[in-house]
Amino acid sequence: MVKRMTRLLLPLALLTGTALAGTFGGFQIKPYGNERLDLGTGLTTLDKGGVATDSKTGLSIDAKTMQYKDGVNLKAQNATLKTREGGTLRAQNTTYDVPTGVLTAQGDLKYGDGRVRDLTADTVQYDSKKGIVIARGNVRVAEPNLRGNLLVADLNSNRAVLYGNYAYASGGTKLSNAKNDATLLITFTGSKSSATTRPLPEALAPFKAYLK
Repeated sequence: MVKRMTRLLLPLALLTGTALAGTFGGFQIKPYGNERLDLGTGLTTLDKGGVATDSKTGLSIDAKTMQYKDGVNLKAQNATLKTREGGTLRAQNTTYDVPTGVLTAQGDLKYGDGRVRDLTADTVQYDSKKGIVIARGNVRVAEPNLRGNLLVADLNSNRAVLYGNYAYASGGTKLSNAKNDATLLITFTGSKSSATTRPLPEALAPFKAYLK
């Protein structure tokens, strides 16, 4: 009798969670279809995707499919993300970690804002609380023309560090260094940039934790 009741209640638990989405971890969720809530795991799935907007951090995620678990994370596939600093990131797979406010993107990704155009990498992370973008592995940017192992951009200070086996070209300036610990500090002024191979320690201090 107990097993029979369990079999009857399980699909009911899934069905009763079917409704239009509302809020999650500071996000306002607007689905393109209905949501499916698994009451056993707490996982909500938007099969047709939707838009998640966080008014506090200014982050918005528009995706073709989406899953989220309250207080844990939000995952989105084939997503376009917009940041409060004016950046746009497109990626096949993204995961937003609710406790840390860090979003990780992978797969056919591309990022751009008023400072850089067409940034690609193996992985891009965006810290929505600090306004930091971290691009790791095979980093390439069309404008300014650069490449490197790692790029860390502070969107609030308009500075970035290009780290490891880098090359940089902009406004007639060409700089390169093949060492794995080579460091280049880039300063953005609007859409233009300048760079130095000998940054002051205090200028590098905000980036030290990411240069690994």
